[in-house]
Amino acid sequence: MEINHLSYSSISLYQRCPRKWKFRYLEKIPTRASEALAFGGAIHNAIEDYLRSGGDLGAIWEARWVEKSMDDEVDFDAETDQALFQQGLEMLQSEEILTGLQTIQPAMEDDQPVIEKKVTLAVEDVPLPVIGYIDIITADQLPGDFKTSQNRWSESKAGQEIQPLFYLAALEQEGHALPEWSFNHYVLTKGKYQFQNLRSRFRPQQKDWLFAMIRNVWRGIEAGVFFENPTSDWACSEKFCEYWALCRGKYA
Repeated sequence: MEINHLSYSSISLYQRCPRKWKFRYLEKIPTRASEALAFGGAIHNAIEDYLRSGGDLGAIWEARWVEKSMDDEVDFDAETDQALFQQGLEMLQSEEILTGLQTIQPAMEDDQPVIEKKVTLAVEDVPLPVIGYIDIITADQLPGDFKTSQNRWSESKAGQEIQPLFYLAALEQEGHALPEWSFNHYVLTKGKYQFQNLRSRFRPQQKDWLFAMIRNVWRGIEAGVFFENPTSDWACSEKFCEYWALCRGKYA
């Protein structure tokens, strides 16, 4: 099996659709990123650059967008390219979002801001490490991530996110202090250009559930269990699944 690690995204993908996991991680069938995914990635990168070094956020966004729009793995047309660039510029120059970003103070480690921190989680009976990258650890030692959303998040949505538990468990293994086992979500909305800082709180014993879940996913992968799982109408569709034509789409 030609994989050398797992990640939160690969584990959650296997849970949603094992067949899609096989297409992506075992067969490594190349796909083109959606415009929405490219937009979110460029926003994410611009924010991290800004928090590392400061400067003109609009200029940082332009550089990051040019880089993303030239990526051969993203399918853009000229009209969409310009519209998305303008939307990102307006978002990052809006008063609420800019003010919100200015409240974020990264922790420092070896005189460098702790941004995109790599963490590795070891799980008993799983021979591969689970690797992830935490967007930021702030000066109060709380990990957090940046999300771009069409609409505002509710507190319950933030609380239902599982990815932070991966990060917190990995940080604990590395001996990192975990204030209240908490995690910050910095959400930038595309609809009304709003900024949210929502906090998820976990209990240390929840990591036992996490480890059991990862072991079960690994058992399925190791056993070669890659069934179709079209339980979500929006996910199992031509619009949202890049492997549609290789799977359900062949029979549509």
